Amino acid sequence: MKPRVRALVSIALLALVLWRLDLGRTLEMLRSLEFGWLVLTLAVIVAGVFWSAWKWRILAAALSVRCPYFHLVRWYFIGSFFNHFLPTTVGGDAVRVTLMSRSSGQIPASLCSVLAERLTGIIALVGIAAAGAWLVPVPAELRFLTLTYLMLLLALLAGGFWLLRGRHVPAKLEKPAGWKAKARYYGGLYAGQIASYRNHRPALAGALLLSIGFQLVAITVGYLVGRTLQIPVSWSTCLLCIPLATLAALLPVSINGIGVRETAYVALFTRSGLSSEQAFLIGFGTFVFVLLASLVGGTLALWSEKEQPGGAPAKED
Repeated sequence: MKPRVRALVSIALLALVLWRLDLGRTLEMLRSLEFGWLVLTLAVIVAGVFWSAWKWRILAAALSVRCPYFHLVRWYFIGSFFNHFLPTTVGGDAVRVTLMSRSSGQIPASLCSVLAERLTGIIALVGIAAAGAWLVPVPAELRFLTLTYLMLLLALLAGGFWLLRGRHVPAKLEKPAGWKAKARYYGGLYAGQIASYRNHRPALAGALLLSIGFQLVAITVGYLVGRTLQIPVSWSTCLLCIPLATLAALLPVSINGIGVRETAYVALFTRSGLSSEQAFLIGFGTFVFVLLASLVGGTLALWSEKEQPGGAPAKED
C-alpha cells in the first residue's frame, strides 16, 4: 500500500476515534499524570531494548554473525528511532539489517537474524495471550479472544515449522542470470539461512524464552501507562487486549500503526469496562512513551554511530 494511502487511513481512523471522545475529559485525565510512574515506564521501555538486543545477539551468533553487544544495543535504538519516522512499523528492522550487514559483511545472515528476532517475538506474544486467555477470567465481551489467539498461535507455529524445513543453499561465486533465476536463488539462500536455525535449537529455545520475558514486559508497559495516568486497568486486562492491538498495529495499512492501534485499544479495552477516553489514552500513551524512549536512545545512538562508524567487520567483545 502506498504511503499516501496509509496516511489517509491513519488520519481517517484517528479522526474517527477522536470524534467519539470527550476531549475535555481526556485533557483532564492527562493533568492527573503521575511523574514517578512516568519515569518507571520509560525505564522499563529502555530496559526492554537491552533485553531485545541480547536476544538478537543469540540469533545472530547462531548464523555466525558475531557483533559486540553494545553495538547491537546501539543499532536497536537506531532501529526503534527510525520505526517512528518511516512509513511502516518494520522500517527500523531494515535499518538494523543495514547496520549489521555493513559491520559484518554478511547480508543474508544479518537479514535473517532480524527476521528471526521479529518472528520469535510475535510467536511469544501470541503464545502468552493464548495462555492468558485460558488461565485468567475473561469477560463475556472478550471471550472471542480465546479462539482468536489459539488460531493465530497454530498458524504462526505452522509457519515457523515450514520455514525451518527449508534447505541450505550455498552462495555461488557466479550469480545466476535472469530475474527469475535470481529470485529463486536468493529466495533459497535466505530461506536456507532461516532453516539453519534447526541446527541451533538451544539458541532458538533461548531466543523464545527471552521473547516471552520481553513480551511480558511489553504488556506491563501498557499497565504502567495506565498507572501513570491513574487509569484503573488490571494487568490481566492488558494481557488479554494488548497482544491483539499490537498485532493490528503491525498490519501494513497505516503509517506506523497510527489510527489502527488506537482503534484497536478502544474496541478491546472498552469491552473490559474502561471508557473510550481511558482506552485511547493507554493506547496512544504507550505509543508516545515508546517514541520518547526511542528519541532519547536514538539520538545518543546516532551520535555514537557517527563517532564510531562500523565499516569493518566487528569482533566479539
